[in-house]
Amino acid sequence: MKKNKNYTTQLMLVVTVTILLMFTGQLRSQNQNTEVQVTGLVEDQEGFPIPGANVVIENIRKGVVSDFDGKFSISVPKGNVLSISFIGMVTQKRVITEETYLSIVMQNDEEVLENVVVIGYGSVEKKDLTGSIETISSSDLVRVNNTNVTETLNGKVSGVLVTKSSNRPGADMSIQIRGMNSINSSNEPLYVVDGIPSYSGLKYLSPNDIQSIDVLKDASSTAIYGSRGANGVVIVTTKGANKKKGLSIEYSGSVGIKTPTRIPDMLGNKGNGLEYVDYRIALWKKKYGDASLSRSDFLTEDEKRRIRNGEYYDWLREVSDNSLVTNHSIYSSGGNENSSYSFGLGYLKDEGMVGKEGFDRITANIGLEHRFSDKITTGLTSYISNNNTNHGAAETLINAYFLPPIVSPYDENGEYAFIVQPTSSKINPFIQNENNIRETEAFLPIFPDSWKLSP
Repeated sequence: MKKNKNYTTQLMLVVTVTILLMFTGQLRSQNQNTEVQVTGLVEDQEGFPIPGANVVIENIRKGVVSDFDGKFSISVPKGNVLSISFIGMVTQKRVITEETYLSIVMQNDEEVLENVVVIGYGSVEKKDLTGSIETISSSDLVRVNNTNVTETLNGKVSGVLVTKSSNRPGADMSIQIRGMNSINSSNEPLYVVDGIPSYSGLKYLSPNDIQSIDVLKDASSTAIYGSRGANGVVIVTTKGANKKKGLSIEYSGSVGIKTPTRIPDMLGNKGNGLEYVDYRIALWKKKYGDASLSRSDFLTEDEKRRIRNGEYYDWLREVSDNSLVTNHSIYSSGGNENSSYSFGLGYLKDEGMVGKEGFDRITANIGLEHRFSDKITTGLTSYISNNNTNHGAAETLINAYFLPPIVSPYDENGEYAFIVQPTSSKINPFIQNENNIRETEAFLPIFPDSWKLSP
């Protein structure tokens, strides 16, 4: 009897635990099936509503889309995750435990945005691109901070070769896309700035005003621009009006120092003038004999005096000097739901390292846009650039290469001498720097189309 009593007690305990577990599971199931109402608003970073955003319950794949004003409403079982997504933006997730109102601010997905490129007749995602195109973003252009934007393309775009005509400030640069395509004609690509074809190059543009540069390298560019695009096309998109609310002002500036480098070590420079004297003695002896050293054209009296006193002149290092490059840019943008505007102003001064060389550039860009409706938008985009280039003296460095270290740029009165070596026709480089001035001024206005009809 005692044994049967123990069995009865154990059986009752098992039944009790089973009932409790079933009751707890039922409560949990009821709790999970309890739905709460969730409403909310989906906006972008500028505060504009995003219509068509996907609002999905992850576990059961049930969802809705936001309306024209970015609003949504959905019933969500407690404890489930609500996922909010939109093309080109980072997906956001929220755990729902009670009835609530969600204010969702979507952030741009930079990895997705970088895959959109301009192709001359619009834009396309990079995965759908059939032609050969490469893009350089605004951040890359500003970070490199070159005076001429063309130089930034060198080494960043495959198949593109950038060469300088000289190292003078404001010097033109040449671009070859996939080698030389013509023997007799120009190999320069076609430049398209905000839809306006140009052959002026990129030195007139400020890096701070450029949104992106797209390089069309294959034959498909001729389908858009005809024979003008045979050498490739460089498409430049400047910053224009955007949909950013309120007013924002951005300033960027830089100051740099240019230092002459890789100056060739000429014979007798850096104060080692005796190297040149020994060379000249050996040269005259071999050419004219030992008696030639007493001739008056071997060394002048002033040259002999300078040799005795150890006065030598390093022409290349004296003619060149350090210089400053200053760059200032201010950009303002703003607007409301219907209108947007932008304005930029930039100034660049690049001083040369030889004489009076220099390059000054003043740029201004204006962007206006008014949206009458979802399909009709009107606006204005303009870019103005004024450049002043001082090319300096053409023969300064050449003459500095030829002049020996035993001659001085000054005469007996301490003033610049026109001819510093009687046996040579080379003019004093310092005289050339002061009197040989070559200046050019260029004005570049760009006024693209000012209206558009959205589909």
